[in-house]
Amino acid sequence: MGTRRNIFLWVLYDFANSIVSIVFFLYFAQWAVIDSGVSDFVFNLTFTGSAFLLLLTAPLVGVMLDKYWRRISGLRYATAAGAILYGICACFALSGMAGPALIFFTLGLFSYQLSFVFYTPLINDIATPEKRGSISGLGIAANYLGQIAGLVMVLPFSAGTWDFFSAGPRAETLLPAVLVFFILSLPMLLFFQEPKRAQAGISAKSVGKNFLRETKALLAFPSVTWFLLAFFLFNDAILTAMNNFPIFMEQVWGVSDTIKTYLLLAILITSALGGGLAGFVADRLGHKRTLFVVLVGWLVLLPALALLTNFKIMVIVAVFMGFWFGANWAVSRSVMSFVAPLGRHNLAFAYYSLAERVSALLGPVVWGIVVTSLVSIGSDRYRYAVLAITGFILLGLFALARVHDDKKPLQDNLTTIYIARHGEAEWNVKGFIIGQSETSLTDKGQQQARDLARELENVEFDAIFSSDLERTRHTAEIVALPRHLPVNTTELLRERNLARFEGGQWDRLGDLFDILLKHPHTTEEDNQKLAREGIETSLAMIGRFLNFVRQTTAAYPRKTILAVSHGGMMRLLLAHLGYAEKLPPRSMANSGYIRLRTNGTDFFIDEVKGVKKP
Repeated sequence: MGTRRNIFLWVLYDFANSIVSIVFFLYFAQWAVIDSGVSDFVFNLTFTGSAFLLLLTAPLVGVMLDKYWRRISGLRYATAAGAILYGICACFALSGMAGPALIFFTLGLFSYQLSFVFYTPLINDIATPEKRGSISGLGIAANYLGQIAGLVMVLPFSAGTWDFFSAGPRAETLLPAVLVFFILSLPMLLFFQEPKRAQAGISAKSVGKNFLRETKALLAFPSVTWFLLAFFLFNDAILTAMNNFPIFMEQVWGVSDTIKTYLLLAILITSALGGGLAGFVADRLGHKRTLFVVLVGWLVLLPALALLTNFKIMVIVAVFMGFWFGANWAVSRSVMSFVAPLGRHNLAFAYYSLAERVSALLGPVVWGIVVTSLVSIGSDRYRYAVLAITGFILLGLFALARVHDDKKPLQDNLTTIYIARHGEAEWNVKGFIIGQSETSLTDKGQQQARDLARELENVEFDAIFSSDLERTRHTAEIVALPRHLPVNTTELLRERNLARFEGGQWDRLGDLFDILLKHPHTTEEDNQKLAREGIETSLAMIGRFLNFVRQTTAAYPRKTILAVSHGGMMRLLLAHLGYAEKLPPRSMANSGYIRLRTNGTDFFIDEVKGVKKP
């Protein structure tokens, strides 16, 4: 639903959340450590605590989003919780109560970070693949503009010009930022339209089982694993450089807070420009290629920052570096949207958000070791620290090289799947609704299976699968016999569950029959009608098949397999992949087949035999 309104609301939300982020980042930290005397160690435990909570919840939330929940609903709860918790934190800060303020800051930061697990995957709903870089870039640009707006907005409070609560300039900035953040986020929370989908039942057992299975299946996609590793590494270096930049400026160059503030504003402006520009470039050059260029740029910029001795040139480099800050996060987000496999976008973005939040683990350790071990050389030790973390950029580049290039054709890296319908069954002859009921092949059906075996005799299959129902299993066994291959059965290839209607005539379905033919245009009301009768929805059915495809492509990359399934499943698949706008009932002939190539995300239909098009 990539309407202009949805895009505007999505970008506005990025603008809004950056306001509360930058204000708490600058002023709450100083209020806690400088004004309230909280140790640096204790204050940094708040980030560790929020990251730990995110580690416990983000992957599970990703699974729930892929299977059960709507993203906008989760975003509403997480945003409301974040605003309330940050608001309570601000109130405790205004009262001078550091302990409770730190606790609620930790919880607020966790809710804020969790909101991105719901927010970021929405890019796939609002942007077509060829526009994702541009839209992601607009969001990043809005984020940096929001940071600028946040700093300007609270300037009268931080300067002491406005004193509403008599609590000190830094504490005064917090509550206004929370209020403005929540007000500006309301349009997104109230008016964003996310496509509806069928709801499934939830149990703790199924959630736990799904989490482990889905995580394993997600990481079976090499591009996902390599990109998450690459993102963790290069983001670690960039975050470490960003978080220590004010210290670097003071220790190496001895600049005042005023100069640092102006320099920060200049960097934020170029970051906004960089985010927007990089998104448009990525849509044309390619997202992975653009990110590769960005990282090569960091390999130049960080050493330059470390080695320059002329202050004016250093300022120019630092301001120019802002383009790379914005480009990094804009393009990283769009790359993730491309490598995330179909049906697991939310889980992939959950791990992406987790990697983003916990990536600053190794970099600070390396920075700290270098700075503390080279005290004898004075401020130059900070220059060596910058050079040291540059190594993480290089490691990230090596990992990124293993990620699939979104501009390169996929055809040479695909698994070929022949999806064949079983031979004629006894209930086919009688005109009964079969669904998941058992019925045997007729003599004609067995002959059709032998004919299928002869037709495909020159195809070298690496594996043969079938649904676990007798008619498909028997068909697969006939095809497999001369090949001496085992038949692997799976429930994922079953026909639709038609509940109490199985064994009856088709006219018993009434208007439900028309609903079965509507995919991919079924509505929530349609799904509810099917659910009340215990009939499996088209969405759940196609989800089963796509799950089979993802598992198969992960286990048999660039191989050829046969999957014997059912007419209803194959008709639904063709409609889902856009082969025809609408296919008539019983349009797939017995022993007909579809030949397609896929990597679990992209599908290419090469041949369809035995289908009746309208």
